[in-house]
Amino acid sequence: MKTNVAATSIAALHSFDASTLQAKEHEVMTLFLWPILYQGGKEEMTREQIAEALGWKESAVCGRVNSLVDKGWLQEKAGGITRSGRSAMLVHLPVFEQ
Repeated sequence: MKTNVAATSIAALHSFDASTLQAKEHEVMTLFLWPILYQGGKEEMTREQIAEALGWKESAVCGRVNSLVDKGWLQEKAGGITRSGRSAMLVHLPVFEQ
């Protein structure tokens, strides 16, 4: 288990009610839980990277990610780059203050 994730962030994530997620939203969230549970995952990804990892069209990912951001399950920050070199938002689990 990775230990570089703050205990408060993990506790806050567990406080969310996963039963409110749609099936496709749950699949997206699973990608972000891998870095916490296992070594080798990415803690932040662009929508393009999420689409590639899930084998989905990017348009399908955008809808699910936007919904998860609206619900507070994910957050965005600037700094990502697409394969074509364009700037993109990075998506990551929420960061909670202690």
